[in-house]
Amino acid sequence: MGKVIGLTDAVVDIEKVIDIVNSLDYGKQSYAFALNSQGEAIVHPNPELMSTLEKPAPSLVNSSDQGLAFIAQLMISTKQGILLTKINKISQYVVYLPLKETNWSVALVIPRENIESQLRPLDLIALVVTALATMMMIILWQIQSFEQKQLKKSKQAAETANQAKSEFLSNMSHELRTPLNGILGYAQILKRDRNFTPLQKNAISIIHNSGNHLLTLINDILDLSRIEARKMELYPGEIHFISFLESIVGIIKMRALEKDILFKYKLDSHLPIGIQTDEKRLRQVLLNLLGNAVKFTDNGQVTLKVTQIETQSNSAIIKFEVIDTGVGITAENLEKIFQPFEQVGNTKHRQQGTGLGLAITKQLVELMGSKLQVKSELSQGSNFWFEVNLSTVNTSIKTTTETIGRIIGYEGTKRKILVVDDQKENLLVLQNMLEPLGFEIILGTDGQEEIDLAQKHQPDLILTDLVMPVKTGFEAIQVIRNLPEIQKIPIIVVSASVLDTDKKQSLISGCNDFLSKPIDENKLLLLLGKYLQLDWIYEEEVVEEKLDTNNISLSEKLESIIPPPPEEIEILYEFVMLGSMRKFQERAVYLEELDKKYIPFAQHLKNLALEFRDKEITDFVEKYLYQD
Repeated sequence: MGKVIGLTDAVVDIEKVIDIVNSLDYGKQSYAFALNSQGEAIVHPNPELMSTLEKPAPSLVNSSDQGLAFIAQLMISTKQGILLTKINKISQYVVYLPLKETNWSVALVIPRENIESQLRPLDLIALVVTALATMMMIILWQIQSFEQKQLKKSKQAAETANQAKSEFLSNMSHELRTPLNGILGYAQILKRDRNFTPLQKNAISIIHNSGNHLLTLINDILDLSRIEARKMELYPGEIHFISFLESIVGIIKMRALEKDILFKYKLDSHLPIGIQTDEKRLRQVLLNLLGNAVKFTDNGQVTLKVTQIETQSNSAIIKFEVIDTGVGITAENLEKIFQPFEQVGNTKHRQQGTGLGLAITKQLVELMGSKLQVKSELSQGSNFWFEVNLSTVNTSIKTTTETIGRIIGYEGTKRKILVVDDQKENLLVLQNMLEPLGFEIILGTDGQEEIDLAQKHQPDLILTDLVMPVKTGFEAIQVIRNLPEIQKIPIIVVSASVLDTDKKQSLISGCNDFLSKPIDENKLLLLLGKYLQLDWIYEEEVVEEKLDTNNISLSEKLESIIPPPPEEIEILYEFVMLGSMRKFQERAVYLEELDKKYIPFAQHLKNLALEFRDKEITDFVEKYLYQD
C-alpha cells in the first residue's frame, strides 16, 4: 500500500512523476525536486528531506536555509518563474512551475557557475547556446508530456495549464534573451572587424548562427504557446505588395544559391499595388514554407507562385503556392507534419529544424481566415498552397527594407545618445555598437538616473530598458514626457519582454518605438536613422568614391579586362547553362587565385552572380566564348 501524499482530481502515476522530476538536470550539482501543498518534499535527491509515513519531514517553508524557504513559499503559492538566489550558500538559478491539478509544484535548481562560467570564453559560447536550446526543449517536452496526461478531463483545466505555460515560457524567454543579447550583440560587433583570419570569421559566424537558431526556437515556442492559449492576434497594416514579395524572394534566392538549386518565382501581372495584412505574420508563413522547400530539396528547383484568382471593389483573393522537387512526403506522414515537434523524412533533413515551423504556419494561415493545403509524392516533391482574402489599397509606399551594406558612420554633427539598462552587458553591447559609428554614448543604470542624465545632457535620443530598479522604464518615460525641456526627445524602448501588453504600455507611456532583445544591429540603425534623420555613410560608398577619383568608368573597366584561357571560359559557360551559380562563383574564385591578371574578370562575374543577373552573365561569358 503506497503513501498518500496529496489530493488530486485525476489518476496520477507517482512513479512517472518521480521519473520526470529526476530526469531534469543541467550539469554537475544541478537537481530537481517536487513539493506538495504543505511544502513537504515528495521528490528530492536528499532522502533526509523527503516525507514518508514512517519518517515525516518538516515543510521546506520552515527550512533554516533562507533561499530554499523562499523558493518553497513561492512554490506552494502556485507561482511560476525563474529566480537567482542562494541555496546551501551557493548562488543557484531556480526554475519553478506549479502542477495545479495535483496541487504540487516542481523546481529545477542549476548552480549559477554551470551557466555563467561557460559564457566567458569566446570559443565556448556556441556550445552554451546549443546546451541552453537543448535544455529548454527537454523542459518543455517533459512539462507538456506530463500535462497532456493530466488535463484530458476538463477544458477549464486545459486552459489554466496553457495560461501557466504561456507565462512560464514568457518568463523563461525573458531570462534567456539577456545572455543571448550579449552573444548575438558581440557576434555582430566582431563581424565588423576586417582583421580576423578566415578561421576566426568562421567561428564568429557559427556563434551568430547558433544564437539565431536558439532565438528562432524561443520565438517559435512562444508563438505556439500563444496560439494554443488563443492569445495570438493579427495586426494588419498597409504594405506595398510587390516590394514585400521581392524582399522574401531575395532571402530565399540566397538560401537556394547556397544549396546550388534553382529558385523561380512567378508573380501575377494583375496583383494589387497595396494590401492590408499583418506583414510580420505573412512574411513568417511564406519564409517557413519556402525555407522548408529549400531544406528538403537537394536537386531541382523551388518555385513561388502568387496569383490573383478573384477581385472585388476593395479586396482580392490571392493564392500563394510553394512548389518543390524535393524528397516529398508519404501519405501516412501528411497528417503528422502539422503536429508540434513532429518531423518526418530522413535523419539528414530532420536534424536541421525544430519541428515547429509547419505547426505554426498552419495555425497562422487559419488565423488569416484560410486553410493550408498540401499535395506531395515521395521522391517527386511537394506543393503547399493557401488562398486568402486581402483588402486592397492604392498605396505607393514601399515596404521598409533592412540596411544594405556596412554602415561606417553618418554625416553631420556628432549625435548624443543616452543608453539606460540595469544589466552591464546590455550597456556594453549598445556602447560598442554605436561609438565606432561616431555617436557620443552616455550610460545610465536605472529609471531615476535616466531622468537626471536626460536633464543634464539633453541627448538627441534615448534607448531605455523597462524593468529597472529605483524607477522603471515606464515611469521614467512618463516623467520625461512631462518635463518641457526634454519632453520631445525620441525614446526607443529596448527590452527583452515579449508581451504585447508591455509594447502597448510603452507606447501609451510615450515612447516612440519598441526594439526587442537580442538587438538586431540593422533594425537598431534603421530606427536611429528614422528618428535622428541621419544620412548614413556606407563602406561601399567609399569604394565608389575612390573609383570616381581615378575617373574609371564601367565601360573602360570592362575593356581593360583580361579573360582567362578558352578552356576556362568553356567551364564557366557549362556552369551557366546548368544554372549552378555556386559552382560558377567557386570557379570565379579559382580564377582569381590562378593569376592576378584575371581578378577584374572574376570580380565582375561574382558581382553579376550575387545580383542574380542571369542574362548579363550569359551574354558576358558568350562574348569571350565565341572570340577568335
